[in-house]
Amino acid sequence: MSSQDFKDNFVKGMQDYPDWTQFMRKGQAALLVIDAQNDVLKEEGNLSIWCVWKHAQENRSVDNIKSIVVACRKASIPIFWIRQLRLAGGRDVFPGTFDGFRIAFYRKTIPDFQLEGTWQVEIIDELKDLIDNKDIIIDKAGSSSFEGTNLNRYLVQLGIKTLLLCGFITSACVEATGRTGRERGYLTVLIGDACASRCEEEQRSALERYTWIIGPAVTTNLLIELLKSW
Repeated sequence: MSSQDFKDNFVKGMQDYPDWTQFMRKGQAALLVIDAQNDVLKEEGNLSIWCVWKHAQENRSVDNIKSIVVACRKASIPIFWIRQLRLAGGRDVFPGTFDGFRIAFYRKTIPDFQLEGTWQVEIIDELKDLIDNKDIIIDKAGSSSFEGTNLNRYLVQLGIKTLLLCGFITSACVEATGRTGRERGYLTVLIGDACASRCEEEQRSALERYTWIIGPAVTTNLLIELLKSW
């Protein structure tokens, strides 16, 4: 067996064995829609140079998220909408730190970069209409949806054991959330075709890495069929 064959079989095995669905139980799952924001997903957004908006159009990830949200509602699965932003007035941009330097650097050319209260950080209109008053919106400053937020507190109170992850960018904030969730003991299931990256090559690499290290990566159709059995 060649090294590539071994690698392919290993990755496939990580998806198929053990049967991860046995750890996913009714009443213990939550959906996280990560960073589906105008700055990332609109051609006129501040981060359009990354071309995530283009890849999202090509792989129809936004449409898949819509289908997943509808399926999760029917299955009574709680839904969290995650946004990445910084507080107005620079209250969380600290001088003398690399993070503060990075934000200041971006804002030299993009004054409203990740700025609270702007159109840029709002959920895109195509998904905003799906937000229910029972849903929970979590604002974060960094990549992981757990870091510096109340997400884990909500999940513990709700008795959640499985996280269904979709959103943007697969190789950055989605992956970071999956890693942190796994370390905290959650089964983190990545819905691969409900995410997008800067390009298809990066997307494939992110999905392979996720499956190898973090947890299962599935399709929208597979997940919806699973939820129908609930």
